[in-house]
Amino acid sequence: MFIFVFLSDFSRLYSILILFLGIYVLFLSTTNILYLMIASKKPSIIDGPLVSVLVPARNEEDNIGPCIDSLLNQTYQNYEIIVLDDKSDDATLQILEAYKKKTPNLKVIKGKSLPDDWNGKPHAMHQLAAEASGEYFLFVDADTRHEKDSISWAVTNAEKHHFDLLSGYPLHINHTFGEKLVVPNMYLNTALFLPLWGLPFIPLPIISMAIGQFLLFKADSYRESGGYETVKKEITEDVYISREMKRQGYKIGLLDAKKHLRCRMYDDFSGAVDGIGKNIFDFFEKKLAPMIFLIAFFIIFLIAPPFWTVILYRTGSPLFNIVYPGILFFLAGWGLFLRHRKQDLFLPLIYPLMFSMIIIVAVKSIRDFSSGRGYIWKGRILREIKH
Repeated sequence: MFIFVFLSDFSRLYSILILFLGIYVLFLSTTNILYLMIASKKPSIIDGPLVSVLVPARNEEDNIGPCIDSLLNQTYQNYEIIVLDDKSDDATLQILEAYKKKTPNLKVIKGKSLPDDWNGKPHAMHQLAAEASGEYFLFVDADTRHEKDSISWAVTNAEKHHFDLLSGYPLHINHTFGEKLVVPNMYLNTALFLPLWGLPFIPLPIISMAIGQFLLFKADSYRESGGYETVKKEITEDVYISREMKRQGYKIGLLDAKKHLRCRMYDDFSGAVDGIGKNIFDFFEKKLAPMIFLIAFFIIFLIAPPFWTVILYRTGSPLFNIVYPGILFFLAGWGLFLRHRKQDLFLPLIYPLMFSMIIIVAVKSIRDFSSGRGYIWKGRILREIKH
């Protein structure tokens, strides 16, 4: 008898939690979308402070040309472009040298050897910042493509909001089904967990977010904070530098740049798995306990509920009337955020499959880092460097 009472109470509690989770996800997604829509101001400043556009490039022969072309064609008047070739094994440097001959405001530098106590991306960014002379440092990835007003948009929003660090949420392009199954999971943080509207004023470093494809720093704030040297050992250096800036009291923000910036992050399914995987475990500071908790949370509260709903419906349980609205609320919140990011309409409907895939990627990430193998990325081994 006790077991039946326990199971009944557990079923009721589980069903109520599913309902509240759905309401919460719908609330957070909706308020984040509204914040992105309202706070992201249209570009209006075209002749402001000098902006140093800084591009790290390692084995980017397919991307670097289109990226530079889009950066050269800007409405903003006062900027320089500095590109660092980070010891590429392909034709990246040759392409950059050809651009340099015909482009007066393009500076090309060759990256130095990677020190033992640095990871590659922070080291490249650190070298770029040392060469920059602007009042703003705009770091962009080589796989980004910029509309004519992307620099103007960045400066306008940084000035209006008085941000020390502004990150832009790009339009992410995914062509293959494998990419669509994996890459949009990156929105989970901003759809399920993180209040974007709280980034500028909530002082907790954990309430921080930045997307490394587009980062605008006030140069003085960057230098005073220690810049990328403070996160030199990190793999998800964009997130960690936003946390460090927040920890030091600087104002940070993440706004919607999809009308001004687009990016195809990975070429195929395997690239998406490796790219997302290299960040997941590192995002949680390579601590196993929160990763296990997260995986359990995903299984119990995100993947299992649709199946639980079917069981309740087939057994005629009144709990169905609690769980079913929770599923609909969750689907609405997740679907709204995916559509706001211009992702395919069918994706919200297969979210149990998407979330199952991200669990597989997370387990792979834990295995690869815990075994000491690390991740091979851009021909380099990303490894854990002890602090």
